This record gives sequence, structure tokens and C-alpha cells, in this order.
Amino acid sequence: MKFFRILLTSFLTLLFLSFFGITIFLKNPVFSSSPESVADKVSLDNLEQHVHFLSSLSPRRSFENVESLNSAADYITKTLTSYGYEPHYQKYKVDGREYKNIIVSLNPSDQPKLIMGAHYDSHENTPGADDNASGVSGLLELARISKQQESQIPRPVDFVFYTLEEPPAFRTQNMGSYVHAQSLKDKNEKIDLMVSIEMIGYFNNAKGSQHYPLPQLAWWFPNQANFIALIGKLDQWMMMRNIKTAFANHTTLSVESLNAPRKIKGIDFSDHLNYWNNHQPAIMVSDTSFFRNSHYHEPTDTPETLNYKKMAEVVSGLYGLVKEPRQFSNNESFSTKRSTSEQSLK
Repeated sequence: MKFFRILLTSFLTLLFLSFFGITIFLKNPVFSSSPESVADKVSLDNLEQHVHFLSSLSPRRSFENVESLNSAADYITKTLTSYGYEPHYQKYKVDGREYKNIIVSLNPSDQPKLIMGAHYDSHENTPGADDNASGVSGLLELARISKQQESQIPRPVDFVFYTLEEPPAFRTQNMGSYVHAQSLKDKNEKIDLMVSIEMIGYFNNAKGSQHYPLPQLAWWFPNQANFIALIGKLDQWMMMRNIKTAFANHTTLSVESLNAPRKIKGIDFSDHLNYWNNHQPAIMVSDTSFFRNSHYHEPTDTPETLNYKKMAEVVSGLYGLVKEPRQFSNNESFSTKRSTSEQSLK
């Protein structure tokens, strides 16, 4: 009987340690202080105005509607110029038609750069408010705030607005992010991190509103769609800790992270995939798209479905990445100067 008690105790202990280990590996919890949110510096009016303009373009800003894509590009360019940037276009042709990425730089130098990117096209005949006017709107506000705080930004940053992320370009060399990633590789430019800002506007506090590509993930992650997600590859676990800490220290939003194999549905469903393909460090910041938003790739993906206050908190978290003085991709463990008693676990 004693033998069986020892065996049972050993089994339960092993089960507990396995569960604890998986929890630590999957959720990658980090210590963060009380957030230094700059969400109050984010203009909710600007966020909503950008989303409304992009979503209202007709015909929709998709692959076949080059004029609408150009209208979106002109709007983004004029907005960036009004913030004090000098935008330039990265042009290329597909089937004889010209498309373009829009790029602006902050603190250019020969140091490894941070790339913050979002695609401005939409899927077929959809307004694309969350996908991805929300990402573009957030990136525009991030660029505005960063320009205002330029003297406090310790790193070179490129803000890139991609064309042609959606089908039929998706997973082809016609993606704007493919063209950009390849150009950096060809020029041997150093990248600290690329951040794909992909759908950041849809949140839901209802129980059961959040779904996952694997049902087992629901054992460890929330069932309410009220958090922002950071998505990376398996081998980016330590890098993700640095990123998550910097992000969480600048937002009041709940922040979840997942490092997973690319074969899991949704892990590489955005522009970061082209940087991964070039062995360049990249992650995705997302509200998890179709795993919570039923309007994904539907005509109902409209501005009224978005939560602009929570979007502002996402922008604040992204600003934490821009402001972070350390490099993210060197895999050094992140440390803070605050004592453990002053920190909380996110």
C-alpha cells in the first residue's frame, strides 16, 4: 500500500510539474510594474477618423481596385507629412499594375532598426475596419506620438504601410511585405525586430467570446476576448519576454503571448511571415482576428464594431516597444530595476 501511495504521489507531482511547466512555456508570464500608459496622448478622434476614411473608400481597397489603394496611400502619406515625416514610396508592379508601400523613418542610423508595419489593403469587397484599418490607424497614431517624443526614442524606427497583404497576393512574392523584407535582406540592413500590427480593434467581454486554433489552448488562455495577443515562433521565447515586458509596462490592457509552430492555424497569417522566411526577427500584435471577430472578411467589418479606447491602449503598448532602449533580438533576459515587491505578474 505504501508503494502505491508513493507511486500516486510521484505521478501527481509529475502531473503538477508538467502542467506548471507548460503554463510557464505557453503563457510566458513576465513581471511588469504599474503601467506607464501613454493612451491619454493617443487621439481617439484620430483613430476613428482614420478607420472611417479607409473603410469608406469605394470601391474597396483591394488588389483589383488600384485607384482606391492609391487613395488610401495618398491619405496615409498626407497624414504622415502633417506629422513632420518625409514619406517615400517603395513601388513595384504586378501584372502591369503599380502598387506601393509607404515608409517613413525616425532616428535613422546604422544601428539595428525596429520596423513597425501594417497593411492598408482590405479583403475583396469588405470595408476592412478591423482588417486592417485598425492596424493602419494605430500605426499612424504611433508614428505621430513617436515624432513628438523623438528626442526620447533611443533606436532607429521605420514605420511601414504595406500594400497587398490580402488574397490573391497572400503567401506570394506580390505581398508588399515580401518586397520590403527582401529589400532589407538584399541591402544587408540590420533588423532588431519587425512588428506586424494586424487587427487591433475588436474586443468583447462576454464569456466564451474568445476561441483558439487548438481547443487545448483554452485551458491556459482567457475565454473572454478582452486582451491583446503577441504571437511569435517557438525559438523566440526569450525574445518574447523582452517584448512582452516592454509592451505590458505601457498599457493597462491584458497582454497574452504565444510562441508556437507555424503549422498552427493563424500563427503566420500576416506580414511578419515574410520576415520569418528571411530569418529576420518578427512578431505579430493582434486581437486574434477570426478567433474572436465574426465580422472578419465580411461586409459587416465596419468602424462601429471597434473599441477605440482599447485601441489607444494597444498603441500605448506599441509605444513601449519604440521607447525600449534594449535590443529585443539579442535574446538577453530582460531585467528591471524595481524590486519584486513593486511588481505584478501579467
